[in-house]
Amino acid sequence: VDVIGMASVSVTTCVAGNYVQCFKCKYGMCWVCMGPHDHNMAGHKCKPYEDKTEDQESARASLEKYLHYYNRYTIHEQSKKLEEKLRQTARVRMDLLRKSGTVNVDFIETAVEQLFECRRTLKYTYVYAFYGEGQEKVLFEFLQNDLEHHTELLSGVLETELNKPRTEDGHVPVVDREQIVNLNRVAARMLKNLLDAVRDGLMEGASFTPKKPDAKPATAAAKSKPKTKTGASSVTTRSRAGKT
Repeated sequence: VDVIGMASVSVTTCVAGNYVQCFKCKYGMCWVCMGPHDHNMAGHKCKPYEDKTEDQESARASLEKYLHYYNRYTIHEQSKKLEEKLRQTARVRMDLLRKSGTVNVDFIETAVEQLFECRRTLKYTYVYAFYGEGQEKVLFEFLQNDLEHHTELLSGVLETELNKPRTEDGHVPVVDREQIVNLNRVAARMLKNLLDAVRDGLMEGASFTPKKPDAKPATAAAKSKPKTKTGASSVTTRSRAGKT
């Protein structure tokens, strides 16, 4: 990966989902925005798209905005596909833990399914953000970032804990139940906060359809026609729409 003028080097995604780290220099960065993040992964925030007011109507500005949101949509879709193997890995590890005497392992499956639900939601939040405007969009992207950050933390812990190798004597290592349960609970709360905000009307002002051109001025013939009552006209329009 060529990052900020650095030579192409290998990185690993085992730090936490889309949080990656250089094998050689241990430089940490976010695969989504290519920005740096500290090694404890606390408080990272992907840089949101900033409208360029001077070139807002230009084709280049429109393309840059589209690619910004499309790339993030695609990254979460790809992450979701790559994490599909976690389901199988989780089942295998749960069976091994049950055979070794650990009874309560359902929390692993719960956390994996929560991860997929967060990924699926995050993917579509970038469609909403693309069409959003003003302060509603700022609040939406704040909630989106909270969900995204804790989703990556949950992903990283699951990848690490479920892929622990056996001990030298062949025993299956115990997973960190407390950490997985806590991160799962926080990710679920971040997801609920975002969905509740949307259900309560956040982003209602987003326009998901292109703006229609201004209506043409009425012709002289149209002006001469007698006016009908608003109520009768609207009812007629609905009835005709139902017949077509």
